[in-house]
Amino acid sequence: MRTVEELGSVERSALACPALPTCGQALAESERRLPEMVGQIEDKLSAGGLNGRRLQLRMTGCPNGCARPGVAEVGIVGKTKSTYDLFLGGGLRGDRLATLYKEKVKFEEVPEILEPLLERWRDEGLEDEAFGDFFTRVLQP
Repeated sequence: MRTVEELGSVERSALACPALPTCGQALAESERRLPEMVGQIEDKLSAGGLNGRRLQLRMTGCPNGCARPGVAEVGIVGKTKSTYDLFLGGGLRGDRLATLYKEKVKFEEVPEILEPLLERWRDEGLEDEAFGDFFTRVLQP
């Protein structure tokens, strides 16, 4: 077992609902694919010089939002068996709703979509500014 200090900055707070195959409401995978998504996003953070920066990720297999993706900095919501809606900009304290950023994104495309946004966060973000705060201040459509 790993200690909390050994966990990645995304992994530490990532949350997913059980989704398929245990939930009858689920349209897509969530809990079983979360570790893969966490690893890919942490790789993007590391490659972009953001290693160690906190990023809150929540993922659900349907729009019911059991893992509260609607208030996460990065919320991934199952839309169909193979696509997800991507919500960005929620508040770390759950005090701001995330904005729908892209619809019907394939699971594998999520880290690629996030990469240029993470780079802008690195280059244009204020010191110690959370990604959700940065997204709301600078990138929100």
